[in-house]
Amino acid sequence: MILVAVGTQFPFDRLVETVDKWAATSGAEVIGQIGPSTYKPAHLNARAFIRPDEFQALLDKAELLIAHCGMGSILSALSRGKP
Repeated sequence: MILVAVGTQFPFDRLVETVDKWAATSGAEVIGQIGPSTYKPAHLNARAFIRPDEFQALLDKAELLIAHCGMGSILSALSRGKP
């Protein structure tokens, strides 16, 4: 499973759209916290916000984190050894 996290304050529509288009052909399970995105993904399981405890559980299961590189995302990935 691949986890996408773009924060909850600003939209990252280009990133969300790019990952969604990739997910359409990859066959990978992709789950995303996409914040206030105006782009509505069709190929990934996306929500504006994921509770912190649920996010940490998803990150533990994830093979990869795709993120906007906020400090919280970086530290979470590093602490769990996720690329």
